Amino acid sequence: PGAFEFQVSPVNGAGEPEVFLRSAQPKYPGSWSADGRWLFYFTASPETRGDLAVVSMTGERKSTVLLATPYFEVWPRVSPDGRWVAYSSSESGRGEAYVRPFVDPGPGGGAPRFGSGRWQVSIAGGIFPTWSRDGRELFFIGPAGEMMVSTIEVNGATLKPGAPVKLFDTRVLGGGNDNATGRQYDVASDGRFLINEAPDV
Repeated sequence: PGAFEFQVSPVNGAGEPEVFLRSAQPKYPGSWSADGRWLFYFTASPETRGDLAVVSMTGERKSTVLLATPYFEVWPRVSPDGRWVAYSSSESGRGEAYVRPFVDPGPGGGAPRFGSGRWQVSIAGGIFPTWSRDGRELFFIGPAGEMMVSTIEVNGATLKPGAPVKLFDTRVLGGGNDNATGRQYDVASDGRFLINEAPDV
């Protein structure tokens, strides 16, 4: 009673679901790393609002907090190469899309963590950042529900986001100001968008 769980099940439906993370704090999955070793998620609490965390899916299923601040940091999305994590934060007073470097401890052990550096990608509001399949672009939803994109240039340990560009208007469920709906779109490997639109009323 009062516990929140993450479970995993075989896609063929065989066997019972496995509970691999349980706590009293509400938590919401964000994204898997491409190699399946990490699940990025965020937790919710009255004290720190939204915090970013990751759980190892190999060996001991250990959870590590990556970022805990007084702000609302939610919906982490790891890049295809596993080096960067995009997320939404309210630190500016509204939702904006940011990127931080992710440090994978590797087989030598140690705790996963965020490295030094933080880059704001959106400049006039942005939620639900999502990587392109090659990691060279970051999409997000603007405050009017528009689909935005910023090019991502990586140079060693630094990242340079390009100026955000509007791609098209959407009727995405929740619009561009409601993080509570969860991510209502995704990008296919061929670049096409799948968008859950608000119903006509």
